[in-house]
Formats: sequence, C-alpha cells, structure tokens
Amino acid sequence: MLLLGCFSGYAQIVGCTDIQATNYNAEATVNNGGCIYEDTIVTPSSSIDLPGELLETSGLLFWNNQLLTHNDSEDTNLYAVNPENGKITEQFPLDGMVNTDWEEITQDQEFIYIGDFGNNLSGNRKDLKILRVSKKSLLQKKPAIDTINFSYTDQTDFSPKSGNTTDYDCEAFFATSDSLYLITKQWTGQRSKIYTLPKNPGNYKAQFKTEIDVQGLTTGAAFVKEINLLVLSGYGTSLEPFLFLIYDFQAFDFKTGNKRKLRLELPFAQVEGIATQDGRNFYLTNEYFAKPPFVNSPQRLHLFNLNSYLSEYYEREQLKEDLNEKATGLIIYPQPTTGLISIAGLPFASSYRYQISGVNGELLQLGTLEDADESIDLSPFSNGIYFLKLDNQKAALKIVKR
Repeated sequence: MLLLGCFSGYAQIVGCTDIQATNYNAEATVNNGGCIYEDTIVTPSSSIDLPGELLETSGLLFWNNQLLTHNDSEDTNLYAVNPENGKITEQFPLDGMVNTDWEEITQDQEFIYIGDFGNNLSGNRKDLKILRVSKKSLLQKKPAIDTINFSYTDQTDFSPKSGNTTDYDCEAFFATSDSLYLITKQWTGQRSKIYTLPKNPGNYKAQFKTEIDVQGLTTGAAFVKEINLLVLSGYGTSLEPFLFLIYDFQAFDFKTGNKRKLRLELPFAQVEGIATQDGRNFYLTNEYFAKPPFVNSPQRLHLFNLNSYLSEYYEREQLKEDLNEKATGLIIYPQPTTGLISIAGLPFASSYRYQISGVNGELLQLGTLEDADESIDLSPFSNGIYFLKLDNQKAALKIVKR
C-alpha cells in the first residue's frame, strides 16, 4: 500500500490539455485527444481573385517565396503565384506527363510531389500515382520526374461506382522525412482515412494508419512538422468550407491530438488547396464553381490567420524551444531579426556547417560559418519562422524574421 501511495503521487492524469476547449482539465498532464470546442466561424484576412488559367486550382504549397499550384485535369503545368496579388509569376511545364486527376501537391527538402490520385468518377482507378519532381531540375526548367505507383491495402472491390460515392478518393497528402501520408476524401462516410507510403519510386500498397471523423470532404493538407500541427482543408456536401486542425499529437498518432473544426466565412466555396509559410497564416484556394442562377463562385486565393485559435499551443511549443536552447547552450539573436543573426554559445572552432529550413521542412540554405563570431544574413528571406541546424547538433533552433 505504501508503494502504491508513492507511485500514485507520480501518476499521469489523462484529459483535455487545451485551455481553449470547453472540457479543459487544468490537472491533466497527458492529452487524450478528446477536447471539445465551441462552434467557430473564421473570417479571411484577405481574398483576391486568381487568373483564368487557374480555374481548377487544386493543390497548393509555399516554395521559393511563392505559392505553387496546379489544375486538377489535363493541364500539366505548375504555376508560381505571387501571394500578395494572386498573379502568376512563372510557369513550369511538365512535358510528357498526363494529368488524369492531379489533386494535391506537397514537398520535402529535395522534391515536389504531385498526387495524381483523384478517384471520384467511378472509384475504381488502378493507375493511382504520385509524381516526384526534383526541385533543382524544376528551377533549371529541365524537370526530372519519376513515379510512385500505389493502391490501397484495404480496397478489394474495383467494380465501378456512381460518381462521388466512393470512399477511396484522395485529395490531400503531406511528406515527412521518410514517408508520404495520404488523407482520403470519403464521399459517403464523410470521414478521412490516413495511409502511408514510401517516398521512393516504385509500386506500393498504401498502408492504413488511422481514421479521422472530419464530418466533411477533405481536400488539402498543410503539415508543420516542427510543432506537430496538421491543418486540413475541405467542405461539406453543400460547399460549406472548413479547416480541421489536428495538433499536440505524438509520433504521428493523430488520434491522441486535439481536433478542432473551424467553419470559414466563404459561402459556397469549393476549397481545394492549403499552404503555410510560418505555421500561423494559411493560404487557401478555391476553384471556380457555378450553378446558375444561385451560385457563381470565382477561383480565389484567401489568407487566414489562426494565431488566436492556437496561441496557447504556440506558447507551449515556444517554451520547448527555450528549453532546447538551454539544453544546447546555444542562443540565436536578435529575436526576432530583420536580417543578420548570430549564434551565442558556440565554442571556438575552425568552421561550422549549417542548414536553414522552413516550417514545412523545405531546405532553404546551406552554408558554413568560418568562425564562431560570423553572422548569417537572412535579408533575402520573407518574414516568417525558420529553423537552423548545425552539423554537430541534433536539435534545430528556431528563427523569427520580421
């Protein structure tokens, strides 16, 4: 009994750990993924029209200080878009490719991945694929492309279905250091299954991982790996757009994380793509949709700030960063910076190699500090959050540029 009494003093308390939830438990030390939230409607910070070339804008990512998008059928170009005015700044033809149903785009440090896995017509495609494009080759206008072919482990019935009735449609995915995570759009179940795939070219079975009750149709995903935040975009059966936040989960076990749905003040918008640069501001696109005489929704680019909904979580993650700096003995200053940064706490050495990445894992800069007092110039970088990692450190240090 004495031993039980001693252990009980150290017992973890499982419950809702999000202070913004209606069932928040101040004594909980372990998140149970069961937080409940009030119904919330979010207004965009801005909304601007997109050009006619992007009537069917589907996927979206932030790359090279621009947004990158594509259409979801026939058109085999990628389009770079200025996030401030929505205008196309560059076009990347992927000659020799076929766009059966390109629905999503994502990236890692070296590659851009395009999901040709839309499957809503009859639900029986056997040519589901992901195109992997080298970033370096794309910038050289000589795209080197290979293919990841796949099918779903649990799909055994390939008989044709009526349009928009299958649960094996997919319009969202994201990349991690070693895998691709596919998030399905269940037309009948209104839920999303999550599958994993290797990132290397080949033929695979997508492995089922878990299922999330989004109560809608998922169309896009933005993953911020440094703070374990996954934001899904989608819409309901009557084109009511939403964001679905999943955060504070462990080891990609999304069931353990908080799950919060935000309705968007965008009436009758078929939201398709989502991207972020800093983990706080999220860009969304909707494709053109018309149903005369009642609905005429042009293709548009929207910006949403989620800081007020995730502020407490951001603060907790910042505390982890502060503890990380104390553990490593390194401090980046000034914070925030407008350009030059220095690293305090580096022991004298002949040189230090470093890399700087964005919140989505995109490698932005490689370099070498010739001595401990040398500064790094971030003036060319847009405002946002970045992460710096030295070759002799396991953890990354956060940089805020404003």
